Amino acid sequence: MSNSALDRHTPTPPAHKSGGLNCLDVMTVLFLLASVVIISATVLIINDPEAPFNPFPKATLPKLVEFPTAGPTSTPSSTPTMTVTPLPPTPFPTFTPTSTFTPTASPTITPTLVIPGAAATTDPSLPADAQPGLNLVTPTEEITSAFPFITRDVRYEANLNSQGCQWVSIAGNVTGISGEPLTDLAIEVIGDGYQKILFSGSAQQFGLSGFEFPVGTTPRRLQFSVQLLNSTGVPISDFIFVTTGETCSDNVAIVEFVQTRSYQ
Repeated sequence: MSNSALDRHTPTPPAHKSGGLNCLDVMTVLFLLASVVIISATVLIINDPEAPFNPFPKATLPKLVEFPTAGPTSTPSSTPTMTVTPLPPTPFPTFTPTSTFTPTASPTITPTLVIPGAAATTDPSLPADAQPGLNLVTPTEEITSAFPFITRDVRYEANLNSQGCQWVSIAGNVTGISGEPLTDLAIEVIGDGYQKILFSGSAQQFGLSGFEFPVGTTPRRLQFSVQLLNSTGVPISDFIFVTTGETCSDNVAIVEFVQTRSYQ
């Protein structure tokens, strides 16, 4: 076969068109656009699940049915407000104080003492247990005290030490049945905020059995109880209530204990 015959029978490939989009290019562009739309829609749905174009919206739950509550419903009634009108204050009666009652201590039963020869031999400058002729004490009535010691009437005198008027004390002495001085017996004095014990013979300016309790520095009325105790602390006299003097001439109260019967 000649070359001219071959040339007539060999197909000629089609020529490519240039300068336009073919079908594959168009499909590629469409797929890209669809991908952008789908991605954008997915992002919007994630951010807002309630978006109207969400193909899978949240299921809407059915509304709960509310049944009426059984039983009557009480209607609150209005409570009247009570207005309390205060009564006028009742005036208190005016209290007019009467005279102040000052309790008086019960006096100690002290028999009257008869001192033989006292009128002729008494020396006011000496204490009782140093007086001549005062050794015997003879009561004119029966002694009813439950204690073996009684007291003479309390007497008052001026203080003679260096303090002079700046002094208040309770002093005295203790004598036996025959008038002899008894030492080493305890005397207890108790007052308002005051309590002290001294022994007879500790202040011999009031006799060999003398004692003295300083209770203040300014003469004034103060009340104390005085009692005689034995060596074991047992009372051997009743309580004697003593009120101190309020002037410079009576700022020492003298209490004299006298034995009337034996004791042990």
